[in-house]
Amino acid sequence: MTAGVISGALLQAARRTAGLTQEQLAEGLGADVATVKGWETGRRPLCNVQAGRLVRVRRYLRAAGAHPELLAQLDTAIDADAFAAQAIAGDCSQLGAEVTTRAWHALIGWAVRGDPPAAAASVMPRRALLGAGDRGALFASVRDAADRSAGDDGCLLRHQAYYLAADDDSGDGAAWLADARRVEGRRIRLDGTWTPGWSVGRSLAVAESRSGDPDPLGWFIRHHLDDPVCDAANLTYWAYWIGCYPEAAVGPEFMAERRLTVEQAARLLRHLASSLEAALPYAGLSVAAMDSLTRRWPGLLPCDRQLAAELTACTARLLDTPGQPASRDLLASLHRFARDAWRDEA
Repeated sequence: MTAGVISGALLQAARRTAGLTQEQLAEGLGADVATVKGWETGRRPLCNVQAGRLVRVRRYLRAAGAHPELLAQLDTAIDADAFAAQAIAGDCSQLGAEVTTRAWHALIGWAVRGDPPAAAASVMPRRALLGAGDRGALFASVRDAADRSAGDDGCLLRHQAYYLAADDDSGDGAAWLADARRVEGRRIRLDGTWTPGWSVGRSLAVAESRSGDPDPLGWFIRHHLDDPVCDAANLTYWAYWIGCYPEAAVGPEFMAERRLTVEQAARLLRHLASSLEAALPYAGLSVAAMDSLTRRWPGLLPCDRQLAAELTACTARLLDTPGQPASRDLLASLHRFARDAWRDEA
């Protein structure tokens, strides 16, 4: 692979949202056009660019009108490039070193599935940044790393490996996830209370749902969110996933140790509501989290009339959707709560 393809593609997307050609960017930075082309193709990885120069690139693009979300993700893209290169070479240890976020996974998803970030979708074609051989090597490495991990020390790596495996559209990922469920059933022995293995079970169920089998996630929601610690852990992980916590976590234990502030809870509720219909493979988990948020912080929706109206309409559409995987009871309850909050404010 070319070592910097993810960060290079993100830089290219940022340049395009600013309406600049490669020649114009090069001129504005006082650089050669060949240098800009090298950055964007990954032949000259951004990870090798001096920090001061990268700051100047960001500053120039920001002033030119580049989408700020793309500029904000450059460091994450450089990190995603490092993981991809190491994974293709057979080293997935990074998956067990730090809890990753939605932004990081979205960039890996761009590399392997071809889905550019939303901010780049209008200026970048839908194509995988990695070739078929590199994608196969990356997923084989992820599966091998998870197979070799064990015990609580391996929970974080397996948690993140399972989620990544759902991005493998070759068919190997779904088959491997089904086998992993049988292995994990013996290994983590979930009993409805919090353990580090709870995060593995959650991730595996979400991954299987993304791969086309919603039943494990439905079972997980029914049996492993009732415990107050598990319910709070689900919310904490969601909040971390969308970027509510600035500091990185190094293990799953943070899910049971941290608690959301009201500001984080409000941000999470807005995120879940805005992405509910797009998140149909794991809509049930989103609905369960929103139900918990509205019970724990009953004032959130009454304080946000627009959100209450949007959630009322969204839940109504989902209730009318045949085969909706979310718990209909929870969905109906959430719909009534949102509707009442909206009407009370009207």
